[in-house]
Amino acid sequence: MRRRGASRLALGALLGVNLILPAPPGPVAAPGFVEAYPVTAAAMRAAGPPYADWVAGGRRFLLFDRRGDGRVVEVLGDLAGADRIAVLVPGVGSTLADYDRGLGGVARRAPAAQAGQLYRQLRAADPAARVAVLAWLGYDPPDGVLTAAGGVRARQGAAGLAGLLRELAARRPAATITLVGHSYGALVVSLAATDAPVQVTDVVSLGGVGAGVRHADDLPPVTVLVAWAVPYLLGVAHGDGRLVGRRAAGTLALGGVAALAGLLALGYPVSAVGVPGAGVSNLNPPSLLVVVALAVSQVGVGLLARPALHRAVARPRVGRAVAGANRNAVRIYLWHQPVLVAVTALTARAGVALPGLHTAPDGPGWVLARCCWLPLLAVVLVTLVRVDRPADRRGAGRRPGGGGGTDRSAECVRSTPQVYDHRRSGRADLQEVIAVRDSDPPSRGRADGQPR
Repeated sequence: MRRRGASRLALGALLGVNLILPAPPGPVAAPGFVEAYPVTAAAMRAAGPPYADWVAGGRRFLLFDRRGDGRVVEVLGDLAGADRIAVLVPGVGSTLADYDRGLGGVARRAPAAQAGQLYRQLRAADPAARVAVLAWLGYDPPDGVLTAAGGVRARQGAAGLAGLLRELAARRPAATITLVGHSYGALVVSLAATDAPVQVTDVVSLGGVGAGVRHADDLPPVTVLVAWAVPYLLGVAHGDGRLVGRRAAGTLALGGVAALAGLLALGYPVSAVGVPGAGVSNLNPPSLLVVVALAVSQVGVGLLARPALHRAVARPRVGRAVAGANRNAVRIYLWHQPVLVAVTALTARAGVALPGLHTAPDGPGWVLARCCWLPLLAVVLVTLVRVDRPADRRGAGRRPGGGGGTDRSAECVRSTPQVYDHRRSGRADLQEVIAVRDSDPPSRGRADGQPR
């Protein structure tokens, strides 16, 4: 055991020596904003061909440095007015000499060519969109696999990239930023994302060597999770008795509605989901604030309606319907979107654009038309949910005695508790489960109806 541990330690030291040793001197220069264009252009003209030819062709650069393997940051599009910004970070072996011609003389491997292709595709997808693409060779990538084993170059690159991201966030606070890292560049963008501003909404890894973190939750919290976390935490607070009474419910409802109205007045779209052709999607941060405000208002309205809902569920027929829906909640959740897509696709084969199904949500008429489709969608959904139920549950609707529930055991058999005792078993293994099993939890009570 000791020999194997020593071998692992030695191997880790050999592969990760760059992670342990201090970084060599020479910080990565962080580029400025568009004010750097004239200064960079003058430096490239003074450097002569081929760099002077790049500037003569109308290309714009934030950074140019010929020292060492060289550094360069090129901008495609109008960075000063862009609403969407993509930053492309190349990987192992990338140098200033190969920036335009590509590694090994292969043009498609050139960061300049890759950034240009990305910019053209973005423009073709939405010609009216204000986009900018940055080819960011603002660090010194490793020359080969052996030097890429450590993370020093990645940490240096991440520091320089973080400076650029802060500058972009300060100059274009309403823009969204996407980081795209290739090869070793994927590690750079992942490390930079751990302390990135909220404008960084996506991190794309292409052939990445790793993310530099052990778990995805070590990366900065994605703002989409906030939309799920807010109603979840409100539910926890309600379960703990901290959201009781009409005053708390009314505060949530009115506060959510007021925030929603304010955001819509500022120009955020009214749709809670992405709509094709819209300039902004409420599922794309930071406009996700609309979804959060909507969730808060819905929670408040639900709490206000809770007493009336309790009275409705007390009716036998309504209670049975609600209980059946709860038993199939997961199936309903998993099937509702496939049902919508399938009905939309099948009806589209007729070649006629049906209002509320194939048309854009452009007004109250569309909402009314969509409501007319809901009964059909509900029938298809209920049918699929019933067919998808396990066979043993389909025939277990009623007992022979006439009761309405399924047959259950009348006795709870308690299992022997299993408790870990370190005095008898020694140190616990990391994967050992330490638990006390109890088949009769307090929430169920005893089978004979007596309290525990």
